[in-house]
Order: sequence, then C-alpha cells, then structure tokens
Amino acid sequence: MKYPIKIIVVLSILILFLISASIISVTAKDKYKKINRKIRNTSIFARLLVKICNINIISDIKKLKNDNANLFVSNHLSYLDILCIAAVIPVSFISTKEVEHSPLLGLFAKAAGSIFIERRNKKKLLSDIEQIKNILNANLNLHLFPEGTTTKGQMLPFKSSFFKLAENSTINIKNICIKYTKINDKPVNSANGDLVFYYGDMTFWRHFFNFLKIKKLNIELLYAGELKNLRGRKEIAIKSYNQIKTIYNQ
Repeated sequence: MKYPIKIIVVLSILILFLISASIISVTAKDKYKKINRKIRNTSIFARLLVKICNINIISDIKKLKNDNANLFVSNHLSYLDILCIAAVIPVSFISTKEVEHSPLLGLFAKAAGSIFIERRNKKKLLSDIEQIKNILNANLNLHLFPEGTTTKGQMLPFKSSFFKLAENSTINIKNICIKYTKINDKPVNSANGDLVFYYGDMTFWRHFFNFLKIKKLNIELLYAGELKNLRGRKEIAIKSYNQIKTIYNQ
C-alpha cells in the first residue's frame, strides 16, 4: 500500500474506532459491560491496524487470551505496544491521570476502555486500586506498564507504587516481554530504532506518520512468567522486572 493511501486508510480506521467507542459509551449502561465492550472493540480495530501496517507479531501469549481476571505486566517502548497487545489479548490498560488529561492520547485511551490512576496521591491511589480490583473481580483482564513511561529501547526500573494493587492479594500477575526485532527485515538498532521507539520530547503525529513509512515491522510478545501470592509491592516490582528483563536480554 502506497504511503499517502496508507495514511488515509489508517486515519479513517482511527476515526471509525472513536465513533464506535462513543456509541458503546452511550448504549452500554453497566460500567463493566461498557469496559468489556470497549476493550473488545479495541481488539478488533487493533487487529485491523496491525494487518494494514504489516506488523508481524510473534507471540506465545495468545494462549492466555481466554484466561481472565489476570494482571498483565510488560516493559514499555512505544504507543505501538498498546496496539500490538490489544491485537492479541482483549485487555483494559491501566494508565495515569496525566495520560487521561492529554488531549490526544487521552481521547484514544478513554475510547479503548483504559483505567486511569493517580499514582502520586496515596489516598487517591488506594481508591483507584479498589476500582481496579472490582474490574478484575468482574472477570476482565488488565494490563500495566510499571515503568511509567516509554523508553529508547532500554528497560527502566519498575515503579513499585503501581504494584500496590497486587500487595497482599491473590491477583495473578503474568509478565510479558516486548521486543521490536526487525524494521523492513533489518535488525532494530540505533540507526532505525526511532521509527518505533517513542520517548522524550517526540511529538505523536510526527512520529506516527514516520512510522507509517515502515513497510514491515516484526515484534515479539513473549510470556516471561507468572507471579502470585506475594506480599510486598517492592518485592513484586523487582521480581516482575527481573522476569521480563531476563527475556529481553536474550
């Protein structure tokens, strides 16, 4: 597909996605049914975009997609992570209030059925955690990026505050390692990595249109292990980080 046509097709799909999400917001009255319908709607559009953008997802986590009420955790390299994960597993993403208040990313995050938390306010965080636990109890999957930001291909330490929701609980944590491996059949490196990695003061639309110039992208979503019945959030953060980091370095 030629670049100008690709832009038109992708933007049209994004607009249709926002319209369909708006319809769900109006027609679904029950809170959890609304979230469920939004994340499944997101998964449908994500698979469509992945196909149009010729993103080849190599994954061993597809077997987990019907394994409900889990907290999926992964490293975070780009907004493309969200697209690819949603294409494989219908899941609600846990994000921050900063993203919610972002004019553009916040719009798409809300349409995708994301859950927003205030990690910097301990009192508010505790309230948000109860909301998250209720979503898990409603048999819906959640996904967390505990680095709190995207990076230029490296892994940052996981912020333990995000794991407060799993502290002293029976929540199952399933870790996923995200690796971008090839761009146009060439290994991802310092020369071409900025076509997929999204970090620092990069602007979304400029990065996104440059990404659309890519003819083929290979990404791996690899199951890194499970954690359960752990007590302290710091212990959970370290063990989750180590499981993913081990796979990422291979």
